[in-house]
Amino acid sequence: MTEPTESLREARLPAWTLLVSVSVLIGLVIGGASYRDSRQLIEQSQERARTALADGLKVALSDLIVINDYAGMESRLE
Repeated sequence: MTEPTESLREARLPAWTLLVSVSVLIGLVIGGASYRDSRQLIEQSQERARTALADGLKVALSDLIVINDYAGMESRLE
């Protein structure tokens, strides 16, 4: 009966191994959350840039579109 208890004690991992494993796991979780948050910030920034570009094009070309001045539009877009 004492043999299984002794083999369990021998099979148990040292405390530092458990500490390292938990630290790595926590690091991966924090890294994944940080990546997700930074990706969302990048996507928001890109969306704002696209909106600003579209608004700028509307302002720059709206008068030319109204009067059907396609040559003027082409020269402004170049």
